[in-house]
Amino acid sequence: MKRERITHAKLIDGKVYKIGAGGSLRPMRDRTDWKLVNALTDEEIAAAVASDPDASPIADEAWFARARRSSHSKEHISIKLDADVLAFFRKGGPRYQTRINEVLRTFMEHETANTRRMRAMSETPASYEHQPAKRKRRISSGKARD
Repeated sequence: MKRERITHAKLIDGKVYKIGAGGSLRPMRDRTDWKLVNALTDEEIAAAVASDPDASPIADEAWFARARRSSHSKEHISIKLDADVLAFFRKGGPRYQTRINEVLRTFMEHETANTRRMRAMSETPASYEHQPAKRKRRISSGKARD
């Protein structure tokens, strides 16, 4: 099985830093082709986002209007947020907790849609299902045995 490589990074003043052991920060090389990105039209960007199954929906005016009309019951909790994240939402003025909830709801809806999409893709006729290969066991002599 191929191991997934996970890199933890942090954005500081527009620059990306890799978080190393012990919390050390090391600048990461920017591999973005900014000429290509800057040449994209709004329509091309919207089409790219719409076709990407991992992209969150674009939160436009209509989305925010719909999200604010939510009648879901609220629950009081205690949550720890990074100071810069909290400062960002507070900078937007009153109702910053509502905006945080809207962002979390968007993420939840996106993940729920992805789960449904993945489930639909995995539903194949029984005759096409992959049968796992038998694994060979090792015996004390070190030779493989069926």
